[in-house]
Amino acid sequence: MNMHTKSFNLLFVGFLLVFLFSLMACTNKKDSGKKLITKEMLLNMNRDLISAESKLIQKHLEDDKIEMQQTKSGLWYQILNDSIGDIARKGQMIHLIYKIEMLNGTLCYSSDQNGIWSFEVGKGNVESGMQEAVNMLSVGDSAQLIMPPHLAHGIAGDGDRIPGRTILKYNIKVMLIEDQDIN
Repeated sequence: MNMHTKSFNLLFVGFLLVFLFSLMACTNKKDSGKKLITKEMLLNMNRDLISAESKLIQKHLEDDKIEMQQTKSGLWYQILNDSIGDIARKGQMIHLIYKIEMLNGTLCYSSDQNGIWSFEVGKGNVESGMQEAVNMLSVGDSAQLIMPPHLAHGIAGDGDRIPGRTILKYNIKVMLIEDQDIN
């Protein structure tokens, strides 16, 4: 386990302990000792987790001397090869060569293993961070992305190779964008 993973795990455990202590402190005597979790508590915990993840990503970028831009949603991206052409639009099929890794470099999936990744733009059948990213790309473009968990596989992971709350690196290249066959 590398330093980034250990740091993230320690931060996550710390936030979890704070949450549990907060939970134990929130009792309502009218409810016979039931513990109350307020919407505000959950929002604050989520903000704290997103902030901790952002700090881990920034440290990774600094350590590896990578320059990326960040969107308002929290997606980090660097367009490596910017082609001239039409950007993918909602309803079109996009076909990508890809590699998905954890922040520590552990390979999760790749087109070398699983073939080209194809999906309909805007349909919502892939990670929200990927939907956001492909809306910036045209055929021939390649990009490196870093997605915090809330834009990738979230708290549960994918149930296979990606654990819950995992920050992911994506290297993608757009091979083809095509209109859907209406027939």
